[in-house]
Amino acid sequence: MKLRHFALYMLLMGASIMVTLQAQTDTYVDQLPAEEEMAEGSWACELERKIFGYKYYFCDCKETSIPFQFGMDMTISDTTWFSAPISELRKGLTAYWFADCQIQLEVYAFCSSKEPTFSLRVSPNQMKDMDVTDINKKLDEMGKLGEVFQQAVTPHMRAYPIGDGEGRVICTPFDQGPNSTCEDPLPMYNGMTFISSSPYDVYKFNPAQMPSNSDVFIQWQQKNNLPCDFELSLATCDATPFLQTQLADSTKVLILPKQTIANAKAQAQPIFVHLRHDSAYVGRVRVYTKPIYHALTIDTTICQGMGLQLADTLLNASVTGYVDTTWVNSNQINVTTYNLTITPPETTYDTITLSASQLPTLYRKEKLIDRFGDYDFVIHTPGQCDERILLHVVHGMTTLQQYVDTTICTGKTFTMGGKTYPNDTTFKVTTMPDADTQLITTYNVQYTLLETEYMNLSLYASQLPYYETSLRHVVENFGTQTIKVEGRNTCTRTVELTVTQLMDITQTTIDTTLCAGKTFTTPKGLKTDHSAVLVDTVIVSQDAKQINQYNVTILKPDVLNESVQLPASQLPYTHTATGEVIAAFGTHIITAKDANGCTYKVTLTLTEMEEPTHLQDNHADQTLPYYLQRDEDGNLYIIKDNQKYTLTGQHCK
Repeated sequence: MKLRHFALYMLLMGASIMVTLQAQTDTYVDQLPAEEEMAEGSWACELERKIFGYKYYFCDCKETSIPFQFGMDMTISDTTWFSAPISELRKGLTAYWFADCQIQLEVYAFCSSKEPTFSLRVSPNQMKDMDVTDINKKLDEMGKLGEVFQQAVTPHMRAYPIGDGEGRVICTPFDQGPNSTCEDPLPMYNGMTFISSSPYDVYKFNPAQMPSNSDVFIQWQQKNNLPCDFELSLATCDATPFLQTQLADSTKVLILPKQTIANAKAQAQPIFVHLRHDSAYVGRVRVYTKPIYHALTIDTTICQGMGLQLADTLLNASVTGYVDTTWVNSNQINVTTYNLTITPPETTYDTITLSASQLPTLYRKEKLIDRFGDYDFVIHTPGQCDERILLHVVHGMTTLQQYVDTTICTGKTFTMGGKTYPNDTTFKVTTMPDADTQLITTYNVQYTLLETEYMNLSLYASQLPYYETSLRHVVENFGTQTIKVEGRNTCTRTVELTVTQLMDITQTTIDTTLCAGKTFTTPKGLKTDHSAVLVDTVIVSQDAKQINQYNVTILKPDVLNESVQLPASQLPYTHTATGEVIAAFGTHIITAKDANGCTYKVTLTLTEMEEPTHLQDNHADQTLPYYLQRDEDGNLYIIKDNQKYTLTGQHCK
């Protein structure tokens, strides 16, 4: 039911009852106590209870409830009401009650509820709890009202002793315990359970609770059998422990020394029980007095390996009179005496072959095999008798062959395994490449000379004689020589050494140009009459020389072109400038030298002309013959006094 629907429902209910409310009021008012005997609120609440027929506790629930929260620790001697938030109740409930009477805890959805939704009764000096599952089950049983209960209602809890008396009540969430410390240790009572959710708790076992027969044991319960460390001290909480142990299995309990209990009771000294465990888990601890012991003797024979599994130990050896104590329920303990005979295992022989790479290995998934040879061991298989195994492990080997040809230069030596082989030889060496392989290597050793090396060395004459370090040789002359270089355990070298002379050379270049016909001569007497490069070398010292290079250019001779016409009667013709005599017409090349001795050439074209019949000569003082020439237009002319004239004697302009 949603909250708004619930409110509407309550309004309708209120309207329906208002019809009868006035009539009932007059009747119930006369039954109420006098006003001076009742508070205003109580008077009104009591009137409401009478009108609606609520239970007698309605007004106490409504008006006297105090807030409830977990961790509550208080003394109760009468009925006490609490307002308990549903969020708290959903955590479950654990109640510790320290008193000689019982206590009743009841949870009501409403103060007007006629029956409690949850109830819990705790016996004297005991603990009782209600887990979350139980509470949720109750909520489910409430149906739709349960939804209202969870969403809109604050329930109330009533706690009251049954009978006369008072006691101390502690309430914690389910499976969470109050932290008991040395400053305020909780007292232990026979059969009372304490939840330990703190990593360290201390409980006090008072002398009044110690039995006269001094039989006391302590039990630890944890759902996963996780351990708890116990320390017991006498008289004071911080005293040196007289007993230390660890408990895990709930069937194995801690039986306290009877003499210690007797002394503590006689001297009125409490025993402090210290618990230590991991804070990640929760356990339960309780003390029992006056345990009931049931004795039993068992004689049995079992093969080795099977063993006899008890609650906290495995008997795998023959034993007589082994006593095992086991908690059964409440304060009952079984005391069983075992007389056990263990028969030895049967012997089995086995041989296996393994390689070293397979070591270590597990034989039958149990025995570690880490060497070759013989083993004697016992194989244990859960639920079966042991086997004695005599095992022989054989080393499986593989043999390989390889051949190695080794060529070594003459002068060196070949060493293998500390032995030197100076000459051509063949030998075998056995090695182990790995633990499972034998390798036989055959070596064929041959010695050979190195190829001839060629080395060039340039030196000044002043450096001779010269020591060549790399060859360990003294060079005394220039030229080529063959040298053998030998050393201790080094290759013999054959070196063809060519030594050339170094000279510091100074070079000068001189350019000279001459006309044709001239001859160039160097200071050393080298001559040329044509273009050429002449080199003179002058030795300055044994390490230096001067090189003069002459770049000689002889120019080509100048060429003059001349044409002459003359009659045949004038042959032979004598060239005026050179004196060369020409006996025939045609083109003639005449070589001559000028005043400077330079050669030049005249290309003379000599052509024939007809004999002149008449020559007008206005210059009678001129003497014939005159040389005929032809101009560019083909006209004949003569030269007289540097003037041109036609053949008729006309002056040519």
